Amino acid sequence: MSGSGYEWDHYNRLTSVRSDQVLTQFAYDPLGRRLYKQSSAIRPFNANLQWAEQEQARISKEKNLGITLYGWDGDTLAWESNSQRTTHYVFEPGSFVPLLQATTSGTIRLPRTPVCKVDGMAQMAPSPTRYPPNISAIASA
Repeated sequence: MSGSGYEWDHYNRLTSVRSDQVLTQFAYDPLGRRLYKQSSAIRPFNANLQWAEQEQARISKEKNLGITLYGWDGDTLAWESNSQRTTHYVFEPGSFVPLLQATTSGTIRLPRTPVCKVDGMAQMAPSPTRYPPNISAIASA
């Protein structure tokens, strides 16, 4: 399979970008704010499985593919984090005018979903299947 393409949802939000080597997918919250971007290498078609896996790993490393999480403070982007760094953004109060950008190495730590028990029954439980597979690795890092 060859070629590139873009996909949007019914709200005109970009949901995926595909090139010959990389597939990038995006997810949004109900307010239209981007929650994450996940990029992965596309396995070469009709190739030896071992070579295809090695090529997929090479492309992933070369292009620094993986997941980027986005955190929001109302309508302004507060931070973004991937496997290598986290960037925090500070804006002028009540505006979208940026004042400061601070970058640190490493990922942001996400809290686990709490499990509340009422009369011995769990009322809320973690659901890692609702997120992309790599997000749980970031959350537990």
